[in-house]
Amino acid sequence: MGGCLECGMSPAEFDALVTSTLIAAFALSALFGAVARHTRFCTMGAISDAVNLGDWARMRQWAMAVGVAACGFAALAALGWVDPAHTLYASTSVLWLSALVGGGCSGSAWCWPRAAAART
Repeated sequence: MGGCLECGMSPAEFDALVTSTLIAAFALSALFGAVARHTRFCTMGAISDAVNLGDWARMRQWAMAVGVAACGFAALAALGWVDPAHTLYASTSVLWLSALVGGGCSGSAWCWPRAAAART
């Protein structure tokens, strides 16, 4: 990788920043995965519980997560750390292929393991 000419970083400093960012992202993702697994955080499970069992506990978890994410994004925008105009969410175009492929991958990842477990 090259250095960052605009911010005055050397290639070594830039590489160190990239490496530490990737390590932090992996650690945060692993922590989120562990918490999500422990609390049974699952969108499909939340909908299923609400519709089939009348249990809204996991749906409230999901709604809280959406609210926290929205408030976090608003805080980042208010602090000037993120420009909302330059995000995918503010875009007027729809990336259909990306949406279809991403939705298909997520859907199969959610449904196939459950279907395989139901057959055993």
